[in-house]
Parts: sequence; C-alpha cells; structure tokens
Amino acid sequence: MREFADAQRLRASFFEGIGSLYKAVLGHYDFKDTKTYKYETFDEDLEILTLSGNVSTMNQKALPHAHVTLGRRDFSVIGGHLEEGSLANMVEVNLTKLPGKLLKEKDENVGLNLLQLPRKF
Repeated sequence: MREFADAQRLRASFFEGIGSLYKAVLGHYDFKDTKTYKYETFDEDLEILTLSGNVSTMNQKALPHAHVTLGRRDFSVIGGHLEEGSLANMVEVNLTKLPGKLLKEKDENVGLNLLQLPRKF
C-alpha cells in the first residue's frame, strides 16, 4: 500500500478491502503500560473479512494505516493493526481519494502518530 500510495501521490484517502493473506503481522497498542505495539505473526491462510484504513502524510511521505479482521479455517477470528511484512494471496481494495492532505505528527503523550485536524471546521 505504501508503494502504491507513493507512486500515485496519495496524501489523503480512505480504503477498505477483502481478500486473503498467507502471512499476517498484527499489532495491538498498549495504551496503559508500555505505549508500544506488541506484534504477532500468523503464518497461515486467512480470509480478510474486513480491511479498513487511511493514507495520510508524515514527513512528506505517504503513511498508510490499516486495521484488519481475519477469519481462520476453524472459523475463529483475529484482528488488529495490519503491519508491513504481511503477505497476500489476493486482495481487492476500494480506495477513495480525498482533496488536500491528511497530516500526521507524533503525539508524545499518547505515543502514536495522530492526525492533525484543524481546531475549527
């Protein structure tokens, strides 16, 4: 997604998708204690039940952010922050480009890169 967003010069968009992964790197952010992501890798065929996210801009580069819900062969479900290193069998993505830019900056209190929205709309 990052390569596509850079090639298309996407700086503000939302996306959703379905498909299948054969490797998923999922993260869960610990707000309470460490303020870091805990990652786990799943090397198995997984159905993408929902994929949603956005593409914003940070340090003049496209910054995709995706969350995913995945179905396993036994019909149990896992999900979380979809990290780079995940590998797809096939994915269908619907991307909506927005005007302007969505900008992110590191928020030291929260520990995450957050959208910088105007105070007045």
